[in-house]
This record gives sequence, structure tokens and C-alpha cells, in this order.
Amino acid sequence: MKTIAAALLIIGPLAGQVSYQRLLDADHEPGNWMTYSGSYYSHRFSSLNQIDRANVARLKLKWAFQMKTTEKVETSPLVVDGIMYLTQPPNDVWALDAETGRPFWNYRRSLPERIVVCCGQVNRGLAMLCDRLYMGTVDAHLVALDRKTGNLLWDVEVADYAKGYSVTAAPLAVRDKVIVGMAGGEYGVIGFLDAYDAVTGERVWRHITIPGPGEPGHESWAGDSWKTGGAPTWVTGSFDPKLNLIYWGTGNPAPDWNGDVRLGDNLFASCVIALDADTGKQKWYFQFTPPRHARLGRSADPGAGGRAVPESSAKADVLGKPECLLLRAGPGDWRIYARSAIRHTNLGGEDRREGPSDPAAGNQPEPRGRAGSAGSSGRHQLVLAILQSHNQALLSFRLGLQEPLLFRRCAFSSGNALFRKHNAAAA
Repeated sequence: MKTIAAALLIIGPLAGQVSYQRLLDADHEPGNWMTYSGSYYSHRFSSLNQIDRANVARLKLKWAFQMKTTEKVETSPLVVDGIMYLTQPPNDVWALDAETGRPFWNYRRSLPERIVVCCGQVNRGLAMLCDRLYMGTVDAHLVALDRKTGNLLWDVEVADYAKGYSVTAAPLAVRDKVIVGMAGGEYGVIGFLDAYDAVTGERVWRHITIPGPGEPGHESWAGDSWKTGGAPTWVTGSFDPKLNLIYWGTGNPAPDWNGDVRLGDNLFASCVIALDADTGKQKWYFQFTPPRHARLGRSADPGAGGRAVPESSAKADVLGKPECLLLRAGPGDWRIYARSAIRHTNLGGEDRREGPSDPAAGNQPEPRGRAGSAGSSGRHQLVLAILQSHNQALLSFRLGLQEPLLFRRCAFSSGNALFRKHNAAAA
């Protein structure tokens, strides 16, 4: 670990602590980006308005920070009180002056010589809580750093990297815990989501995404295929503080290229799962793409290469009743699905087959929607809205390329208008 000491005299007065309350109120600080998706609700939308269509053409480069790496850069930087915190693959961390790009400090992690990862030694970012930064590593550890100095505070093993596990997602800090997912679905691992004490690094709970014998959903795996079933948790999820629920997407079942050896619905792969933030107990799930063959069941996000995207939250009228919704967006074709949470009836679009698949009869599930179609060229966004309290109501609607920002504003500040507009258009 290398620290640039001269800059430490400046970093103190610039940065304030990122308390849990600040994370709760993140939307009130548009000049900061304090968590992976900007807020617990994962809107990934900034209300800053100084740059608009009228002046965007006048933007010029002010500074550039050159990363000395040959790996893919997938990090989402955090920006807090004038300081930018970002990861450099595989697992280095930099603190930069956001105004000038000048480094304050950097942390360099030593890694084993041989690490098995499917898609490069990448890292997607950090979590911050109080005076600590948190990072997952490609050798499947979780580390905590002092945000002022970059000094290592603790280092815990999440899983055995030699078995194919890694941590590439940005952690999510929730109250006094750090939530972290894992990667490795291509190597026959069993997926899980962990919570660690933010101060000590002690593991608080672990939620395993593939049910074992005697657990609900175990029957969805043929034979012993669950033992190498995948269902990783490699993209950062969302959190609803009012419901105390964590929403996290799961990835493909394994092997992803041959479904014949794992017939069934393969729960809880390709799902969004809702977990109690205190205990990790699963409250409900929804499976977007019931696995079939090859990569049909690769992910819970159509067109995102195995990603289960951070679900966003919004409020809207559903069947005349105000509801809290989860929104999930991705490129591709579209279908309209609307299920009544009360009557459990299909309100529009093509319905999915009823009941679980029967592996013995070769009855494989049909996907709920297409990931794409010839000629669509990604010109539309698919949006699914799921009731947060359970998984029975779905809505989706079609948007052109010119509308995503308008959609986000409507959905998160005046969602009712958006849904009235959609219903009127569909009528």
C-alpha cells in the first residue's frame, strides 16, 4: 500500500463522514454520489441540471487520470465532499481531488498468482460508511480501508477463491452492515449473499441462493445438480429502509451452456430475491427467466450478459391502489405483463405457463419475456415493475430512446402520471 502523505493535510477538512442517515438522504445531496447506484433505491439518476442539451456541446476535458492497468475498468466512482474514490482493477483503490484529479492516496492489494475468473479481473466499486471504505476482491475477500489514509483496517475471507469464487461487485452498506455478493457461476459454485459487521468484519448472516435438501425450491433441481448450481450475486442490489428489505438479483444457473443436466426451474437462479436486512431471511422471489437450455436462463436482466441489475423503486397507482414498486430496465424487445395482486389474474400481454416444470416429462418453463428480437436493435427499454411487498403484480411498458430521462423523472417523482399515461396509451 502506497500513501501520498503530503496530500493528507488537505483531505481532512474536505471530507465528512458518510453516516447511515446521509445514505438514507442521498437524494438530498445531488452533488455527492455516496453509494454504487447513487442511493438505496438505485435510481442512478442525478437531479443536477447545470449541464443540459443547450450547453453540453461546450464541455471540455479538465483533467484525466490514467489507470496503469490492462484489465477492463468497470468501476462506478464514489464522490463525497469533493473527493472521488474509485477502484482500479484488479483491486487497487484511489482517492482523488475531484476538482483537479490530484491523488490523495492509493491502496494496492497483493493477490495470488493464479486467480480463476470468467471475464477478467474486474472490480465495480466501493461502499462507504462513516470513516470506512469497503471493497470486494477477486480472491474472494472483503476489505475495509480508512477513507482518510487508505490504510487497511480489516480483511476477511468471503470464500475460497481456489474453488472459483470471487467478489467483483461493489458492496452495499446498510445500517451497521456491509452486504456483499459473489461471482463464479461459471465454475459450479453455490451462490450466496453475505452481511458483515461494518466495524469488526465479522459475518452476521449468509443467504444461500440455491436451496438444499428439505428447503423450499430444492425440488426445482434434478438429481444432485443443485450442488454445482451457480446463481451468483455479482451485481450490487438495492435497499428499502421502510420495508427493511434488500433486493438482489441472481445470475445464471450452472452449467449455463447445457440445461440437460439441471432440468427444472433451478430456483433461485435468474431471480430477484427480497431479503430481511437484519437476518438475511428470504421474504419472496421472482424468477425473470426460468432456465431452459444454453444461456436462456443466464441472467435476470435480458441483454446484460449475466447481470441481475439493481432494481429501482417507485410509487404508482396499480388498479387504482397506491403501491410501492420495483422497476427493472434493460435493452431489448418488450411484452406487457400486468398481474393483479388481489385477483392474481393476467391483465395484459402473454401469460406464462402455470405451475412448475416437470423435469421427468421434459416440460421446461417458457421465459416470461424475450430478451430481444431481430430488428429491435435495442431501440426500446424493457421495464418491469414488481410489487415490493410480494411478487404478484407486474407492469411493463415501452419507451423510445428519447424518453429514458423523462421516464426516470416521472417514475421517481410523479410515478402516478407515468402509469396513467401508459394505461391511456394502452386503452
